Amino acid sequence: MAAVGLTQNLAALRALSTDGIVAGHMRLHLSNLILDTEAKPEERPPLLERLKERLRLQRRVSAADVREVLAEIRSRHPEA
Repeated sequence: MAAVGLTQNLAALRALSTDGIVAGHMRLHLSNLILDTEAKPEERPPLLERLKERLRLQRRVSAADVREVLAEIRSRHPEA
């Protein structure tokens, strides 16, 4: 039983130290940030892609970043 417990702890530590969990958490964070904005459903996919790129470059994304990117998207594609 002790060996199984130690193995599980080791697996958890390994998962926490790799990019897999961190990247997954940040993608979830991006989705939550997007849902907190007034982004329309059709704006969400391009917004998510732009934020993923920003996350890759900056290693962090905030609500201000989401608002900025959304404003850029809207300025390029104004409503008719």
